[in-house]
Amino acid sequence: MPLERKHLRLRALPAGSGVLNCVLLDCSASMLQGSRLALAKGLLLEWTAQFYRRREYLAVIGFGGEQANLLQAPLKAVAFNTTWIAEIAGGGATPAGSAVALADAVLAKRRRSVRGQHVVLWLLTDARFDEIPPRPRQADVCMVVDFDDGALTLGRAARIAQAWGAQCWPAIELGRVVGTDTCTQV
Repeated sequence: MPLERKHLRLRALPAGSGVLNCVLLDCSASMLQGSRLALAKGLLLEWTAQFYRRREYLAVIGFGGEQANLLQAPLKAVAFNTTWIAEIAGGGATPAGSAVALADAVLAKRRRSVRGQHVVLWLLTDARFDEIPPRPRQADVCMVVDFDDGALTLGRAARIAQAWGAQCWPAIELGRVVGTDTCTQV
C-alpha cells in the first residue's frame, strides 16, 4: 500500500535538535502591494525569535529583481534580528527558480559539513510567477506560506505546495497569530 498524506504525522522536534530552517523570501514588486512584504518580514522576525528559543539554525534567501541572494547564511539563530530584516527591500521580477537553485546549493554545502541535520524549507510568496520551480532536493520538509490575498487570487501557492508535497497556509492567518504590531514594525 503506498504512503498517503493521512499516514503522516507532523511531530515537533525537541529543542536543540539541530533543525535548519531555510526561508525563501519573495521580495518581488508584487509583494510590495498590500504590505505583503511587510507581513512576510514580520513573520520572519517572529520566527527568528522562535528559532532562537528552540536553539535551531536559520538560513534566509531573498529573491526579487534578477536573482536570489543569500541574506543569512546557515547559522544558529540569534536573538536580535530587527535591523537586518528591516533593511530587506523589494522590487522587480520573481526569480523563484533561482531561489530554489541557490537554496539547494547552500543546503548541499551545509549537509556536507553538518551530517544528519533536518532541513525545513519555508517558501513565503504570493506566487505571482508562471513556472513552478522544482521542489528543493535538499529540504526534508517544505512549507508554503501564501501571500496572494488580493481580490483576484491565482491559487499558484497551493499548486506549488501540491507539486512539492508541502503544506500551504494563507499568510493572513499566520499574521493574525503573530499579531499586527510585529508585522508593521518591520
